[in-house]
Amino acid sequence: MEKIKQVTELVSRFQRDYEYFKSDRYNETLLRSDFLDPLFELLGWDIKNTKGKSTSEREVLLEEPLKADALSNTKKPDYTFRLFSDRKFFLERNLMSKLKLRIHLLNKCADMAILLV
Repeated sequence: MEKIKQVTELVSRFQRDYEYFKSDRYNETLLRSDFLDPLFELLGWDIKNTKGKSTSEREVLLEEPLKADALSNTKKPDYTFRLFSDRKFFLERNLMSKLKLRIHLLNKCADMAILLV
């Protein structure tokens, strides 16, 4: 129940300071430290590798270099989420110009937290 409350607080803080978060003063690094890392930690992901796993065993990799094939450019998603070393999904953070999508995602994550607790 405590995790649900914490996720709800994150969503409330985001909605309360909406104008600031969509301004040029708020950047991607702040978005990550203020919302994304705490949210996914609350959902049970070991973002900071507190378990001390090797790179090949980590649940979350930050800016993992990926190539579709030898001729492709390297892409680096902000987050790679893995279970048992298998990639499950990627997260790319963007500037706050896509704010409506972010609010929607935060609300969906709050719903997910309720299901996971």
